[in-house]
Parts: sequence; C-alpha cells; structure tokens
Amino acid sequence: MDWKKKLAVSGLSIALLSGVSYGSTADDNIGVSVTVNPYCEILNPVNDINMDYNPFEPISVSVGTINFRCVRGTDFTLSATSSNNPSGPLGIMVKDDDPTLQINYQLSATVNYGSSSASTSNLFANPISMIAPSWDPPSAFHIAVSFGGQPAPVGTYSDTVTINIAY
Repeated sequence: MDWKKKLAVSGLSIALLSGVSYGSTADDNIGVSVTVNPYCEILNPVNDINMDYNPFEPISVSVGTINFRCVRGTDFTLSATSSNNPSGPLGIMVKDDDPTLQINYQLSATVNYGSSSASTSNLFANPISMIAPSWDPPSAFHIAVSFGGQPAPVGTYSDTVTINIAY
C-alpha cells in the first residue's frame, strides 16, 4: 500500500474518532416498583383423625397442628366447613351404614404468633380473623375435636372437614 492510501485510511480513522466526545454523558431514569399482594399457603395439612368415642364421657381430643404461613400484613380468616353440614354451626359425623344417625361436634382452634394470638371454641361457627404479624408461620395453629354426651349407637361415624384460609 502506498503512503497516500495509508494516509487516507489513517485520516479516516482519525476523522471517525474525533467525533466521539468522552466528556459528555446521557442519562435516563427507570422507575422500579413491585406490589406485594396478600398471600397464604398451607405448608402441611393435618392427617386424618381416627378416635374412639364413649358417649358417657364428654371428650375433647387434640388432633394436631396445621402449618401455614401468610405474607406479613395479610388480613386472613380461618374457617372450617363440615361436608355433612356445610352451612351449619357444627360438624356432623354420620354413621357409615345409616346416615340418619349422627354425632355433632365442634372444632376448636388457636393461632399463635407469639405476641399475637386468636382462638375459637368452634371454628365452624366462629372463624378466626387476624393480620399476619410476620412472614414466619405461626408458632402454633392447634385444633381439637369436642363432643360427648350424645347417645350414639355402636358403629363408625365420619365427616370430611375443609379448613379454609381466606385472604
């Protein structure tokens, strides 16, 4: 390549680079936001409950804990529904071989977040409402079945309970 072509190529490079200014900048702001929505989830449900019943004794049986958690600040309501009495204030167990024979019962519950707790003696009739004070699961959500003094004949009685967390 002769010196005129080299000079022409070098001149072109110099001309291209001379249009770039390193002393100026251009800025643009981008807003970033997020919405944290109310949310709850059940982490592990209670196992099915099987117990013996003596109609001559009032009984309250502790049946365990349901682990759940809600986003901090979520306003939630816990309730229970009996499949045999979906709109009633009690759970109803029906005799497997004769649905006309029944045992009424209540489901008590306590939700404890440590410094904040709520309880009810009948989750079917009186749901528990509260605001989750932390994102950690409650330290306890304990439920128990209460019944007794009902003259039920020998047999197996059953019901299906739905625990609902509305938020």
